[in-house]
Amino acid sequence: MKTERIISPPKADWDQLRQPLEIGEKQFIDYLDEHLPRDWEIYIQPHLNGLCPDVVILHPKIGIGVFEVKNWNFSAMQYGVEAKNNGKVHLYAINQQGEKISYVKKNPVDQLLLYRKEIIDLYCPILSRPKHSIVVSCGLVLPSATQENVENLFKPIFQSRNRKIFARNEDDQHNSYIIFSKESFSKKLAENFPSGIDRISSNYMNPVIAQQLRVWLVEPESSKEQREPIRYNSQQQKFIKERTESGFRRLKGPAGSGKSVVVAGRAATLLREHKSVLIVTFNITLMNYLQDLAVREYPKIRSDATWINFHYLCRRLCYDASLDTEYSGLFRNAKEQGLSFPDNDQICDVVNQALDISEPEKYDAILVDEGQDFNPKWWDILKKLLADGGEMLLCADTTQDIYSSADLWTDDVMKNAGFRGAWAELKQTYRLPDNLIPLANKFAEMFLPQEKIIKSESKTSQQDSFDFGVIEESTLIWENVESIDSLTFFNAFSKFRNEVVKLQLSHSDITILVQTHEVGMSVCQTLDQLKLKYIDIFSKDPTESRQKKMWFFKGDTRIKVCTVHSFKGWEAKALLVVWDQMYLDKEYALLYTAITRLKSGRSSILYVANAEPSLIEYSKMWNSSNYL
Repeated sequence: MKTERIISPPKADWDQLRQPLEIGEKQFIDYLDEHLPRDWEIYIQPHLNGLCPDVVILHPKIGIGVFEVKNWNFSAMQYGVEAKNNGKVHLYAINQQGEKISYVKKNPVDQLLLYRKEIIDLYCPILSRPKHSIVVSCGLVLPSATQENVENLFKPIFQSRNRKIFARNEDDQHNSYIIFSKESFSKKLAENFPSGIDRISSNYMNPVIAQQLRVWLVEPESSKEQREPIRYNSQQQKFIKERTESGFRRLKGPAGSGKSVVVAGRAATLLREHKSVLIVTFNITLMNYLQDLAVREYPKIRSDATWINFHYLCRRLCYDASLDTEYSGLFRNAKEQGLSFPDNDQICDVVNQALDISEPEKYDAILVDEGQDFNPKWWDILKKLLADGGEMLLCADTTQDIYSSADLWTDDVMKNAGFRGAWAELKQTYRLPDNLIPLANKFAEMFLPQEKIIKSESKTSQQDSFDFGVIEESTLIWENVESIDSLTFFNAFSKFRNEVVKLQLSHSDITILVQTHEVGMSVCQTLDQLKLKYIDIFSKDPTESRQKKMWFFKGDTRIKVCTVHSFKGWEAKALLVVWDQMYLDKEYALLYTAITRLKSGRSSILYVANAEPSLIEYSKMWNSSNYL
């Protein structure tokens, strides 16, 4: 029986890649798939800590090959090479006027040298041992270049960098640099590649090294998800397709029940009906997550709907009414008083004044996620933006009430907000792994106000279950530490990353959640020392921090570092929670939010590094057979 080759992403998904494959890339991958022995794995556009080569091949017993594909048309433009001041030869192009022009900022040969160096020095340091580096090969693929182009243009570039390229008729059959030209596609594998690629094994390569390399090569979960439509259960479908008679609906559910999915699905449904839709969040980063989610259901949803966090909406309304000076003055006065934010009543007063003197845009639907973070006065402002006959949706989980705003939503306030009857509910938790659900529920019982708890329920406990794929129990690790400092984080991160490697998750799936900005900046400093690429929200300058939040997207393939506050509503498959001591009671709700950000699947991991003494007794349950 013919072994199926590992190709990531699979061929069936190539047409949906964020960066579409060019003809030359497909041609080269097809050649590899046809000629390589089946145990060779093929990875397409892997992140590789931000370097993003076009193709990587890996064999657990032979080695790794990294390729850069350049679809340059050598018949349409004239090229030449020249030596620069440092003696290195560079490629240039000649335009129709006969002038030399720069072709690429990054010389492809230099890119290959960097790929090889970082694989050896950073991604798998064991390969830096004597002779081990022979298992790493790099190739420049030029589907339109003739052998003459290669001889005249690219050999001199390699030679000026003291590198030789592989040639079958030379003695050095193990050379690590390859050039694949137009003629190469008609040749056999042994004519194009060094002898090592078709051997049975290498003394310097083994499955452990391959496992360490795969974490950089495997496609991250977020990239896979973006190609897949959202899958709904019957509960979610009901709230997505139907509206209440009044148009007002309040929907509650535990972590992982799909409240954000309902917001995304309802927005898509209304846009297909040519309705105007406003989606409002408290956190800037939640807005980004919802967009990544909703685009899977409705590709043009980013542009067709209006997405904004509440305070940016307030600023927009005030600026439209020429009350920009008054609105900005509130923040200036707060800063002078040493406050991080103006008084909520003052903000609402200025915004309501703006609404009275202007004619703001009205919307057919206004949808709010993580509504437990909203003040009722904010809801009253949003109601004034609703068109006649429109609808409003408020999704909430009071168990995650990290700002203590849920206490403001009394029964009388709810009636004035337009709600009647009981809350609509999502009861089934489909995102959390089964072995985390009882631990999360127990945490809520022990540390959170009982009247706010909405317990998670396993899919298997529901008659109306939905098959979301094979769910396996996740790896759950809780480590109690003396304090949170750089060394503690380094040790925890090293253990966590070893588990990520074992689970064969992508390095890009890693998310690190922290309690405060100060801890977050310390974490980022450690990652800098490790030379790991990451995206974060931290800065000593509040303006820069807000700007970073605007660009904090799930689809980014770097490690993500974030406060729990800004990760509300999100999810991750490889989650490291770094927790200092508790200073306020509401911080227990914050930690509950953190540990319920884990996404189940064929493999996932939650690692908690905790310095809070009051949690030590609870942590013992993570190793108890009664809960795992």
